[in-house]
Amino acid sequence: MSEPELNVKWQILPSLEKVFPDSEIECGTAGKIPVFAGARGETVAFQIAFRSPTGIYLKFRTESGLNNIRMREVCLVPCEQPGDPNDPGIIRSEPGLYPDPLRNIREPLRLAPNITRAVWFSVRLDEKMKPGNYDLKVMVSKYQYPDEPWKMPGGFEAEIRVRIRVHAAVLPKQKFILTNWFYTDCLAEYYHVRIWSRKFWTILENYLRDYAAHGRNMLLTPLWTVPLDTRIGGERPTAQLLEIRYEKGKYHFDFSRLKQWIDLGRKCGIEYFEMSHFFTQWGAEFTPKIIVEVNGRKIRKFGWQVAAVSPEYRDFLAQLMPQLLRFLRTEKLAGKCFFHFSDEPPKKKLENYRRSTAFLNQYVNNDEFPVIDALSSVKYFQEGLVKRPVPFFPHLDDFANEKLPQKWCYFAGANPGYPARSYGAPLCRYRILGVLLYLYEMDGFLHWGHNFWFTQYSRRTQLDPWKETTAGGCFTGGHIYNVYPEPDGHPADAIHYESFMEAMQDLRLLQLLETKIGRKAVVKLIHKGLDHELKMGHFPLDPAYLENLHDAILKKLDSCAE
Repeated sequence: MSEPELNVKWQILPSLEKVFPDSEIECGTAGKIPVFAGARGETVAFQIAFRSPTGIYLKFRTESGLNNIRMREVCLVPCEQPGDPNDPGIIRSEPGLYPDPLRNIREPLRLAPNITRAVWFSVRLDEKMKPGNYDLKVMVSKYQYPDEPWKMPGGFEAEIRVRIRVHAAVLPKQKFILTNWFYTDCLAEYYHVRIWSRKFWTILENYLRDYAAHGRNMLLTPLWTVPLDTRIGGERPTAQLLEIRYEKGKYHFDFSRLKQWIDLGRKCGIEYFEMSHFFTQWGAEFTPKIIVEVNGRKIRKFGWQVAAVSPEYRDFLAQLMPQLLRFLRTEKLAGKCFFHFSDEPPKKKLENYRRSTAFLNQYVNNDEFPVIDALSSVKYFQEGLVKRPVPFFPHLDDFANEKLPQKWCYFAGANPGYPARSYGAPLCRYRILGVLLYLYEMDGFLHWGHNFWFTQYSRRTQLDPWKETTAGGCFTGGHIYNVYPEPDGHPADAIHYESFMEAMQDLRLLQLLETKIGRKAVVKLIHKGLDHELKMGHFPLDPAYLENLHDAILKKLDSCAE
């Protein structure tokens, strides 16, 4: 006698939906086969959500003529601060369990009773594949471990079908410069490995490959320990690529580890490198932590105890910069290497920033090695202190009438009304950035949190990112990292990380379409059906807008090819 069928509900959902533990789902697809479309070279994603009245293990198998299908479990993490309750664009702000990390399904997926869970499917479409429709079958069935003494009653089997529509257009190479600050010290601290050891380089490569695969093509490079998010007088764990020795008034620099870093970055797909900041954050008042060997001992020669304008630091820079620039030219990084002076200098620190950076500016040619700094005050640009400013979203209009050699922007956290990647924000609020960056004609984008697994100001460096998701209650969950550390030394991607990869694909498709029909027609297509102009602080919060726009772009590209 066959087992009674369990009432396991399932529903196919687009990648822009967030599936919460209490999400209600429809049962099946009512005979319709959902279609997910993409250009050749794109990664197309969708989800299947499940909910069971009883605990059950599910086993998965796929059948398709498609290659490069990846299947991951959408995991839940705790968060006490998923979003600002006063933010109108937040869908949830209560503490609880939130969907974010994606983990490979290495064993049958366990469903707890009446808890909705999702499986995320990513399908990368090869650039050379034939356009057309490809069916994908997902075979799902109950699994019973043979060694368990208690048997789960009931059975379940489902054949779930989706259709992947491959369009003729080929996704062009990414021209846009994108960086999320990558923290080598966080990597070493979490995995308890000695920095720059062989094991560390292996883990680093795993993370850099994933970083580049998600469209990040610029890499924060720790010439010395980055002076970022550090309390005054405190320090982050040492992570310094340059080996420096001081003897009889002369500095000796070894760039071999920096070369190893650059070689690995290029091997993983990195095109641009940004050198760690030359001065402390929020005003350029002091020097970064720099370790130097003196009389056979490694000491912290620079740091909070040394002023930015001190004669000894200027002597250090005077000896370093000619050699560093010569090395970078040898590595053919002119135009591909960016420098930072100080992060987020406030308006009131303008004079201090001017004094601290004046000496360094004589060495840095902004055409050969551009300087970019995240800031909000347009004064820094108007006085010529920063040639390529990176304004904060709410201050973009202040720079609108300035003649910038390159247009950048950044955001640091969850600002009401602006794009956000908080756990409590809809995914469309992050993916919309692809369209907005196109409309604003941006050349680059910066966000500070790729793998910041410390608490704010780096007060505590040992924490579990799977459990402490707000940097000690200081940020909304989702804004401090894109990836979670797996025990095997690989990253687990966040769903908001996947959404921004989709945003970059949208941007590339819009740029491709512009070459076919012109910018004016593309802007008109973007605004079709809207009663307002899209702005950084004013955009649709309906996922259907982005899904429909993506399909419209692909169809327009098809018509251009006919």
